[in-house]
Amino acid sequence: RHLIVHGPHCRQALLAAGVAANKISINRHGSFATYDQNRHAEIAEEEQTVLFFGELRPNKGVHRLAALARIVQEALPHAKFIVAGKCTKLPRKADMEKVRRTMAALKAAPGFEVHDRFIPDDEVEYLFRRSALVILPYAEASQSGVIPVAYAFRKPVIAYRVGDLSESIMPNETGLLIAPEDENAFGRAIVRLLRHTNERRSMGRTAYDWSQRELAWDSIARRTVEEYGKMLVA
Repeated sequence: RHLIVHGPHCRQALLAAGVAANKISINRHGSFATYDQNRHAEIAEEEQTVLFFGELRPNKGVHRLAALARIVQEALPHAKFIVAGKCTKLPRKADMEKVRRTMAALKAAPGFEVHDRFIPDDEVEYLFRRSALVILPYAEASQSGVIPVAYAFRKPVIAYRVGDLSESIMPNETGLLIAPEDENAFGRAIVRLLRHTNERRSMGRTAYDWSQRELAWDSIARRTVEEYGKMLVA
């Protein structure tokens, strides 16, 4: 009877599919601060380590990581990329094979640390604490749960401006948004934040503060209850 989505891009997709405007509401993706359990509070940030985290699918730009690493490592030879996540069964066999080939190549590539499996909660904290920033080189997206996890650990996010990711990333405040397909600009953005520690950490603090306000579950719950209330009286 009613649909709740995480941003205007998703709303527009439903409108284009013929869903009536009065049946669609927008509500934010909530905070994932619960991942920060202080199990690994002693872990120091590795100042030249970049994290790509989450389920491994072609739309998430896994195949772009090697090229991005080359751009970054030309400027910062000691930069390191952590890739952590699992590839669940994809509908197309060709997509599964593409991800598997990519992961095999990354495991053999210099400057990569690959965790090709499901990551349990305590390891999530460990990986995010180690990393200096988080990247989302997605080709397409709706919204991403990786962003609020990154913010919970005060890590800025660099992403392509696709889907509704721009609803959660404030350019030059909580991270950087890059024009789609501009690989060189994405690589330069990574170099910028790895080089400028004060700027990066300032963005991380802003990201954490913003998520505490804007992604708070009590606010999201109130808005959700309001939508249920409207349905009951309709």
